[in-house]
Amino acid sequence: MVSMVQSALEIVWEFLVSYWNLILVATGLGDATVRGYYVFDEDDRIKKAARIEKCLQADSVDLWELRELSLSKGGLLDAKFRQKAWPLLVGLTLDDPLPDLRRTSSNSTEEDEELDLKLQIVTTQTSDNASKNEMVGEEKKSEIDVSLDMIRRDVGRSVIFRYGRDVTFETDDNHVTAFKTPTAAAEKLTRVLEGTIQQSDHSSTLYYYQGLHDIAGVILHHMDYQQEKATMILCQICHSHLRDAMRENFGNITWLLSVILEPLVEKVEPRVHYAIQTSQVDLANICLPWVITWFSHDLHDPDIAGRLADAFLSGHPLMPVYFAVALLTHPVLKQELIQSDCDDPSAAFLLIKRMPLALSLGPHTDSIGSVVPIQEVVDDSITIMNQFPPRSLLDLVDPTIYSRHDLLRRVSSISMFKSPPSSSLNSGDFSMKNRPWWHVMSTDDLSTDSLFVRSKLASGVPTLMVASSGAALIQSQSWGSRKHYPKRKKNNSKWKNRIRSIVVGKQKIKKS
Repeated sequence: MVSMVQSALEIVWEFLVSYWNLILVATGLGDATVRGYYVFDEDDRIKKAARIEKCLQADSVDLWELRELSLSKGGLLDAKFRQKAWPLLVGLTLDDPLPDLRRTSSNSTEEDEELDLKLQIVTTQTSDNASKNEMVGEEKKSEIDVSLDMIRRDVGRSVIFRYGRDVTFETDDNHVTAFKTPTAAAEKLTRVLEGTIQQSDHSSTLYYYQGLHDIAGVILHHMDYQQEKATMILCQICHSHLRDAMRENFGNITWLLSVILEPLVEKVEPRVHYAIQTSQVDLANICLPWVITWFSHDLHDPDIAGRLADAFLSGHPLMPVYFAVALLTHPVLKQELIQSDCDDPSAAFLLIKRMPLALSLGPHTDSIGSVVPIQEVVDDSITIMNQFPPRSLLDLVDPTIYSRHDLLRRVSSISMFKSPPSSSLNSGDFSMKNRPWWHVMSTDDLSTDSLFVRSKLASGVPTLMVASSGAALIQSQSWGSRKHYPKRKKNNSKWKNRIRSIVVGKQKIKKS
């Protein structure tokens, strides 16, 4: 009996201490970095792993909770959880059939016949309509063949061949790390990309582009090189988040970035915008590879690339654009750009191009080559989306350049501006009333999950964003990169004036 009471008292005491620390973080009365808000130690990792596992093992997985876990500190942690979570985040279920990926080369007769069968158009109409459909089918086949040829050339340059630092060998001078990839990784990646392109139909043609192989490589790597599962996830993404990139050309994305990037940067940080304009660099062309590859081409660490994929799969399709702006305007990374020689476009170009290399899973350091935690930039991108939601981005465009009618007409063909995919709005049978009081009132829930602040703000859905925009979490000093800015001093002049008037009044009474 005594031991039970002692255990209960320890639990209550731990809860009270955690709750008090949370109040300090939310009110900004203490330094969040001291309490390790972005320092992810082993205890934090164990606790979050237990929460992710509990969420994924539920009979009906609550997707809002899963998105919140993906967007919060640490993301989904490792490949073991991503193999279960990523299919759910893109709208797949265990009942979805696996694709047939038997193709290995387009040179054999059997595979050509298989491709003919996939592209065959069944016609029961008149002979004129049949011949017309046959021409469309032949054109479709030639487009896919061109994509398949490009895939085979690009696969060898995928970022996954820079992964796998677990093998090292020693020389006389120092240790040299040897990069290795699993056996037949190139063949598996080829099948994933081919299977994705071949699953496009007549009404929704998918065009391969250089850069998709890097995203496919990240997915394949974290799916433990299970090519069927990787193909299903990639196919879903290509029809939702990457739909504009999978068109015949990058016209829509390039136009979008050219009209909204610089105005958005100017609103967030005018000094960065001034440096970009003065240096005359084409910001849209610099950020285009970031957006269409989810930054994976510049990131040679699979954990960092997977952490970014956690966030992008859980957010609005425009999330990579907001992340790019948050990266450009980060208080640590922007300093070198602001202080650089604005008359040298090549120097500004290199500074911006190297910014993704500063991302880290660990805390901020001031060593050579600034390193910033990904969580800061993720939170900043959510803040920017909250301030300038997708529906209001067109308001930033100069009306003298594009009229409202021209903007709406052009945006109507861009998938990023349409409603988020249904998988982004689905949720399970989760109910707060089904949770015990100690789970509802836990510190982790109060900081993020009780309201699912990050997942709702990152969804881009106006009603959900409005409901969460005033949450205490995003107003705290510990949110995002806010801790790098000096705290604003409270304006006490009103009270000083009152005290001064009282003192002066009393002195006048004494003199009289």
